[in-house]
Amino acid sequence: SDGKVGQRTARALAQLQDENPTVDIEAIGIDGLWERLEKLPNEKLSFLFGVSKPPSQAESQIRALLRRASELASQDKRREAFETMEQALAIAETEKIVSLQAEVLIGLSLISSARGGLGDRGHYFQRLQSLQDSITETPVLVMFHRARGAYLEEKRDLHEAESAYLTAIASASLPTNAESCAE
Repeated sequence: SDGKVGQRTARALAQLQDENPTVDIEAIGIDGLWERLEKLPNEKLSFLFGVSKPPSQAESQIRALLRRASELASQDKRREAFETMEQALAIAETEKIVSLQAEVLIGLSLISSARGGLGDRGHYFQRLQSLQDSITETPVLVMFHRARGAYLEEKRDLHEAESAYLTAIASASLPTNAESCAE
């Protein structure tokens, strides 16, 4: 409680530091632990402690619409997939579910095609950029970089588009992200 460590703890910390010279090791009290936990996003806390809150009805509905849009897109029914994603976006915006708004805007940005007369990639990507800081899940961040690459490619900024795609690949290829970003 007074921030001091005993001899055994000090020896254990010293041994850990010797065995792991590249890792920062420190002793923290309960207050320090709480301070750090309070700063973590809910998704990270859920992962660390194996707790998850059940999705709301709106979240479930949006996820179902996204799955349906993906199925439609894989069947080459792009217009129907686009319309389904627009429905999902309307729900996410109404319910103010920012993380899902970002996911849907990524999908709309990627499926939009000026040639195909389907949506406006620039419009959706600009809206997505305002939500970039709220993206905490690595697979969604990887998809953000893909959407950014597609947007820049459409703008004929091929150097920056390549950079965006390489950022997506690098992030998805990290061993810690391999499983969550496989798709």
